[in-house]
Amino acid sequence: MSNKYFVDKIDPYNKIQQKKRRSGTGSSLFNTKSSTEQQTLPLLRDTPATEQEALFISKLNQCSIIYNFDEPLIDIRGKEIKRACLSEIDEYVVNGKGVLSEPVYPELIQMVASNIFRIIPPVEPVLYDPDEDDPLLVSSWPHLQLVYEFFIHVLESPDFQANFAKKYIDQRFVLHVGKSEQTFDDYICHLLLIS
Repeated sequence: MSNKYFVDKIDPYNKIQQKKRRSGTGSSLFNTKSSTEQQTLPLLRDTPATEQEALFISKLNQCSIIYNFDEPLIDIRGKEIKRACLSEIDEYVVNGKGVLSEPVYPELIQMVASNIFRIIPPVEPVLYDPDEDDPLLVSSWPHLQLVYEFFIHVLESPDFQANFAKKYIDQRFVLHVGKSEQTFDDYICHLLLIS
């Protein structure tokens, strides 16, 4: 009888615990890069105007990385870089003029889609009364909220050009928005339909 088999006979939960530990790290649910690959990019406001579009696209790509928020101590640096980057690009769209150029749209829509159209891990059932309790939010809500707000500001921007966006925001995209969190869905769908 091998040692491994003997240990499994004594502690049948050993295999279950090992599986649980492995599932939290390196899960295919998350398109992650290690925080060593995540680099703080220069601020858009400190970049010459001729280089801002390329930097904006790089920041959109950086914000497409999805982190596992169920593991709060993993990739802390990467999560913070993404949060700061989301805040910066939101401010850039709100305060900038002419920042939504045609080359930005595919990357912008890809970033929004990769963040809001994802598999939400199952949650343990909890006694919850929607009339009395605060809403239950997924652990990644702080980043998701920034993505939703950014997308809303893009749609409300005077620079938003529906003819460019329609190449990338198709019916499938709108249907996916309708299936994601209900917090901003009605508003986003309304804006997409009137554009």
